[in-house]
Amino acid sequence: EAQLAAMARMPIFESATSSHELVNLIDQRFLLPEPHPFFEPTCSSFLRADAPTSVVEFLKALGAVELHDADVFERFLLPQFGAATSSRQEAMRAHLLANWPTLQQ
Repeated sequence: EAQLAAMARMPIFESATSSHELVNLIDQRFLLPEPHPFFEPTCSSFLRADAPTSVVEFLKALGAVELHDADVFERFLLPQFGAATSSRQEAMRAHLLANWPTLQQ
């Protein structure tokens, strides 16, 4: 536990927005394992999830949170839903309805 905490403070991680960045896993960090149809990570809070499985598992052990479709909607898309264009809102609603059984899990 102490070793993982120490390693989480090391700035050795690659973010989704640049090749390498000083990233502190003490702050909340995310992994997005699959492209999302309505969300593209634009900040260093997202680490590269296209790394080998062992690296992804290591990042998760250090506290990075793996986000899936429902998580992205909950954390990033639904809070800004009212500001989206009506066509984007309609597309997001259609996506939610089409994928509702999976999103509920």
